[in-house]
Amino acid sequence: MSDNKKSAKPPKTSDPKIDAIKDIIFGDTISEIQEEFDQVKTSIREHRQALDEQMSQVRQELEKTIQQLQQETTQKLQDIKEDTLQRFGQMEGNVPSNADLGKMFEDLGKRLQKGRNENS
Repeated sequence: MSDNKKSAKPPKTSDPKIDAIKDIIFGDTISEIQEEFDQVKTSIREHRQALDEQMSQVRQELEKTIQQLQQETTQKLQDIKEDTLQRFGQMEGNVPSNADLGKMFEDLGKRLQKGRNENS
């Protein structure tokens, strides 16, 4: 198949008369093909640029969303930590019963589950 491609191309000549004859015979066709090819290249370039811009915007939005989720998660963990410390502080001096500890962990589990459901 590569032999067909090689034989399909005419050898380049430097004779101006032959070039003039080729231009007379094929000039319009070659010009039309070249114009269409240039239009296709321009269109591809424009589409690629538009896609690059869209990808950049999507990337920025994703990074912003990830940052917001990280901040929300950090804040919720801090809130849970403070609540737990507060509850332990309230229990200090009192020996908590197993029922109190169970209730505290149950409430903590509900909060965690509620937070997970809100983010889903």
